[in-house]
Amino acid sequence: MNPINSLETSAPVQPNQPVMAPLALTVEEAAIALNVSTKTIRRLLLRGVLTSSKALRKKLIPRQQIEGFLMATCDTPKRIA
Repeated sequence: MNPINSLETSAPVQPNQPVMAPLALTVEEAAIALNVSTKTIRRLLLRGVLTSSKALRKKLIPRQQIEGFLMATCDTPKRIA
């Protein structure tokens, strides 16, 4: 089961309304989504690799930050000449 997708059904769903994925993840949710420890997520936040919103009591990492981090750190396929 994909942790991010499992969060989509955490809120009560009204009939005929689409299920919306969360816009941001907590440190714990981000760690689960990336299959790393919360300590690793906190290190990435300290290094500025990921950014979080501090508007609420807990840090929220925008979903786009997680996706951007994955895209930026993916290996690029090497071309065979």
